[in-house]
Amino acid sequence: MLSYHQILTMMEGGKWNSIFFNLLKVVLFTSIFALIIFSPSIVKTFPLFQIKHLELNTNNPKVEQIVKGVVEKDFHSNIVFLVFNLALFKDFLQKKSKFYIKGVNLEGFSPFSGTLSLKITSRRPIAIVNNRYFLSKDQYLFDFLGENKKKFNLLQIEDFTDSWQYGKRYTTVDINALVFFYKNFDVRKAKVNKELVLLESKVNKLFLKNADLTHNRIINISNTLLRLNKLVDGKKTIELLGRKAAYVKIFKERNNE
Repeated sequence: MLSYHQILTMMEGGKWNSIFFNLLKVVLFTSIFALIIFSPSIVKTFPLFQIKHLELNTNNPKVEQIVKGVVEKDFHSNIVFLVFNLALFKDFLQKKSKFYIKGVNLEGFSPFSGTLSLKITSRRPIAIVNNRYFLSKDQYLFDFLGENKKKFNLLQIEDFTDSWQYGKRYTTVDINALVFFYKNFDVRKAKVNKELVLLESKVNKLFLKNADLTHNRIINISNTLLRLNKLVDGKKTIELLGRKAAYVKIFKERNNE
């Protein structure tokens, strides 16, 4: 059985080992930082800092090409340069992918094999603006680099109130409100300006004030539409422009017998 003196000695030894390990980490970090500041050429060519292989959580060849190009050209395939400039790395990936890439996380790096593991997150489209710019849930306009674009049956938004470009936030109208009508009333097209919104489905054309697309107003508008669809069959134009009553114009189908 160990004596009290032996146990105390072991505890003290563990304590000093822990202090020594933490001190060693500080020294290593300081040394790398000093190398970067005073001798970047050494860091750039040091073998254990070289990225030779990439492991991504995606098999999208367009994304793989973009990531590889940024790592090689902008960060010289060097893990130290990349780690100390993570925000810049993400910014480069977003711009090179026209904001299809949303984020990136470093999952691991092996200095002996030179393998860098990255987790890439990408944006998914919920609508398309002016038949060109895909729109994500976080309201960013981006270019879709995923599967075949034609397979998406997206809400079409027509909006010429601004000169849109990739990476810009779409703020003309509440996109969540448009998605609500898309899901619940089969609205397939929305024509938008800063004052009015026209929503078109197979049976309805609905005129609304842009300012009315708030949570509380959407509930009222939804209830009005449900009642009108029950009362009036067929194609119709509905104006809900802030008045207490709805103006409804009915289009009767012609029979060519």
